[in-house]
Amino acid sequence: MLQPLLPLVVEPTELVRNLDAENLLIVDLCRPETYAQTHVPGAVRRSRSQYTVKFRDTAVADKNYIVSHLHDPNVVFVDARTPAEYRGETRRAERAGHIPGAVNFDWVNAIDQTRSLRLKPAQELKQVLSQMGVTPDKEVIAYCQTHHRSAHTYIVLKSLGYPRVRGYPSSWSEWGNSTETSIE
Repeated sequence: MLQPLLPLVVEPTELVRNLDAENLLIVDLCRPETYAQTHVPGAVRRSRSQYTVKFRDTAVADKNYIVSHLHDPNVVFVDARTPAEYRGETRRAERAGHIPGAVNFDWVNAIDQTRSLRLKPAQELKQVLSQMGVTPDKEVIAYCQTHHRSAHTYIVLKSLGYPRVRGYPSSWSEWGNSTETSIE
């Protein structure tokens, strides 16, 4: 596999240095009126494509997969919801709480409020996650309520070099409403 020109999450200065690269294609997916007003230099606007996405099941975990890995010491569950949701103080499903053994890393904790909402420095994120037991040697499964917040956490983990990351698309909306699942 070819080494990518840029990392998964790129800083603006690094993007600017590579704008003239021959093998870089920037596709702007914003609304046409926004593209007409402003866009990254060289970005192209595409409204339709014949590109076929190949879905890899190694990127997702469903309820059965999670149940079968609840006691696996090589798997860590990351709950990207708020601490109140994680502790069960805020209920957005029939039942409140979290998946047994999950650690809570609220997705907003990866965002640097002082740097235009970009990600915090990689070393800082790695240190915080490591202290929670979220290490690259483990398979990490991220979830939230509907996999919107945990999708961000998924990208953060992949950008930090975690090789085995899965998202749980049904997330707490399924787990918290199921009578078949255990909760803490």
